[in-house]
Amino acid sequence: KWINNLCRNEPGWMPITVDGFFDDLKTGLVMCKLIERLVPGSDFSKGINQKPRTRQACVANLEKALSVAWRTGVVASHMCSA
Repeated sequence: KWINNLCRNEPGWMPITVDGFFDDLKTGLVMCKLIERLVPGSDFSKGINQKPRTRQACVANLEKALSVAWRTGVVASHMCSA
């Protein structure tokens, strides 16, 4: 609910459902949207794969979002890992 509420006004936002939670998160697009909303000045309108079809494209999206989070002072050891 929190993610959907935070991102509901984003262009093209499709609400996350319980049934599709994993599939929605694995592309990295949700993380990019969250970072855009939570980190002032971050913009992923260019440079991310909007329709990632491969694992490599999904990982690239996640890495871009995480790199912004790390630059804002988030400590990697405080984050969960795969």
